[in-house]
Parts: sequence; C-alpha cells; structure tokens
Amino acid sequence: MKLYNEMEKAFLEIEKRFDTHSLEKFLDCPYQNLSEYYDELGLWIRNHLLISDCPLLEYFTDGNVLEKNDMSIFMIQSFYIYIHQKYKLYNL
Repeated sequence: MKLYNEMEKAFLEIEKRFDTHSLEKFLDCPYQNLSEYYDELGLWIRNHLLISDCPLLEYFTDGNVLEKNDMSIFMIQSFYIYIHQKYKLYNL
C-alpha cells in the first residue's frame, strides 16, 4: 500500500508534464501502445522520480523490482489506468 500511495503522489507530478493536447493524445493511446511513452516519459520518471533516497525507489526495491526501467514501465502503465479513472474513460 505504501508503494501505491507514493505512486499516486508521483502521478500528480507526471500529469503536470502534459499539456492539454498531450494529455488527450495519451488518453487516446491504446494500452497496448504505451511503449511509445517508455523512452521519453520513462526517462523523465527515472531521472526525476526514481532518484536515490526517495521512498518510491525504496518501495520498489523492497518489492524486489530492481531495474529502474522496469519501475518506469510499471509507473507508465499504472498512470494510464489512474488517468483514465480520473477522467472517467474506460476504453482500456
């Protein structure tokens, strides 16, 4: 549960990175095409949210998720679900 609470905080930061058009594009992206976001958004997540001594990184490693790339992919996938629920869109 601690991991999810930290991820929700991070989702607020991730959402700030999107302007209206970019967020609409993300919302329209099919779940199976999220890999389009793994490089740019994933890199930003790794460099800004998964930094040393942050609780988010600690909870992932405590759960035996050790690769930041895997962490960022999981966060993008989870953010996708979170943002669709936030805007009441369920075309997953």
